[in-house]
Amino acid sequence: MPVIRGWVGRVFLCYSHRMKTDWNKFSIVRGWWGLRYHPRHLVVYGLGLLSLAFLMGSYRGLGAATSTISTWKGEFFTEKQGGFYVQILMGGFQPGQQQRFAAGTVQVSLVNLLTRDVYKFSPSPTDSGVPPKEIWKIQSGKYLIRSIEMVDSQGAIRRFKPKNLAEANHFLVKRSTISNLGLWQLSPVRDTGLSFRVSMIPNRYQEEGAKKESSVKGIIDGYTGDLQQEIAGVVPPGAQGGSGVGKKQLRAVVTTNRLVAFFYKLNLFKHNYYAKSMSETLTVYDGTLRQCLLDRMAQLDQDIRGQLVFTFILNKASGTLTKIKKSGGTVQDQDLIRCLSLKLQSIQFSPDASMLGELTYTFDVQ
Repeated sequence: MPVIRGWVGRVFLCYSHRMKTDWNKFSIVRGWWGLRYHPRHLVVYGLGLLSLAFLMGSYRGLGAATSTISTWKGEFFTEKQGGFYVQILMGGFQPGQQQRFAAGTVQVSLVNLLTRDVYKFSPSPTDSGVPPKEIWKIQSGKYLIRSIEMVDSQGAIRRFKPKNLAEANHFLVKRSTISNLGLWQLSPVRDTGLSFRVSMIPNRYQEEGAKKESSVKGIIDGYTGDLQQEIAGVVPPGAQGGSGVGKKQLRAVVTTNRLVAFFYKLNLFKHNYYAKSMSETLTVYDGTLRQCLLDRMAQLDQDIRGQLVFTFILNKASGTLTKIKKSGGTVQDQDLIRCLSLKLQSIQFSPDASMLGELTYTFDVQ
């Protein structure tokens, strides 16, 4: 008689002894390893395997729900929602790779430690010195950063995944509160590895409009829960007997449906073979450059439409744009021109030669 090992086998062996089936009426059959098994033992093992499969299936079922997080546009959070933002910095990649990475191929996977639900989002690289251009809304709770993935210019998938729970980064999202997750620095490791480092930075979120009309209570350090900025917005309409649409909600709806067009056309003349690579880099900083337009319209409290043409020299030695000057266009706002010029000068390129270029921006608001 074979020895039945493990708690599963013991449980079902005891159960089989309690059954009234006369197992002696059945013939002996040959086992997988040349051993001879009684049919009762086959039933025991079968039930044990089925139970184990059921338990494993139930375990895997925990956290099986996977959803993609959407961005927050200023609307009121639901009763159990909060938000977070993170600023991504990538370094150490080859110039061509870094431009391809920054086109939005970063995907982060999170796990809610209570519900085990999985959430995914794709943050864009950004300048750590400017307000976050993406704020993500999610159910309040504690989260674990399960993995970070990106695809390099060679098609290889680079992945960061903590070795164990002790090495994993955790963060907190509170109700009607925005968590600052700081600066995430990503860099390549060998052929397919990815290094991930976290450092906290001062809060960059800026509330639009009056604080008393805000839908945000405050900004916290997502890792410690410490308050970084108190905003203390009002209770959403309807939450305590209120009704209708509040000013903040109305402003959010208007902002969401207001399209600010921000296009550019690049001409490198005889060096246009480099235009594609340069355009990819400019796309990375689209949010930073666009912010110049949005901030200026907010200051003037009016829309800005028209074209703005810059000429420049892309210097091979420094990899930056030099001698930037306005050479045409209908937009004459000097503050906007100055802001865009300074932002363009701070962008790093990797040209193979110095070259003359022209950059035409088109602004429109609908």
